[in-house]
Amino acid sequence: MNFFTHKTTALALAAALTLSLAGCGNQKAPASSQTPGGSQSSSQSSSQSAAQSGPFAAMETIDLDGSAVDSTVFADNKLTLVNVWNLGCTPCIEEIPVLDQINKEYADKGVAIMGLYYNFGAELSEDDRAEIEEILSNAKAEYPHLLVSEDMMASEELKTMAVFPMTFFVDAQGSIVDSKAGSNDYEGWKSVIDEVLSQVEPNA
Repeated sequence: MNFFTHKTTALALAAALTLSLAGCGNQKAPASSQTPGGSQSSSQSSSQSAAQSGPFAAMETIDLDGSAVDSTVFADNKLTLVNVWNLGCTPCIEEIPVLDQINKEYADKGVAIMGLYYNFGAELSEDDRAEIEEILSNAKAEYPHLLVSEDMMASEELKTMAVFPMTFFVDAQGSIVDSKAGSNDYEGWKSVIDEVLSQVEPNA
């Protein structure tokens, strides 16, 4: 699967989010705008579809091991928190143990955590992969981690991201029902999840 460089969109909202939320600015993109191997973006129709439906409803990507993952991963849960993070973001890394704890404690409630590593379209280097694996190992994190695919990057939600981490609340159909910019602590996540879960449970 190909990945391409994300061109950060400068939004007026970005400054306010960066100042008011515990997160990292989106500023670690590599210089190259090509996908690995020199190929450009995929079919225009695929990009348009992703832009219209959001990044998760028709998701096709891979995990850190290179295994294919699609939107059916959301079907077994009432709510999935897709936590978008990057190695350059300290708050992202610091909250991984908290997210893993939430993932385990909320499993019986139909809630799951999924990490989405945002590598700005560049091919994931072996050094970065090793660093990610070390971080997850040290945090004893067991929830899955995916990579952002080219088609997912066509969505407005990911193209306009200005703060890391960004967490999307996704229902069983892969639709985004809410989102939260910045990191959180254990009690903070519990409060937010309980509130969003109460909104989706009547429709689950």
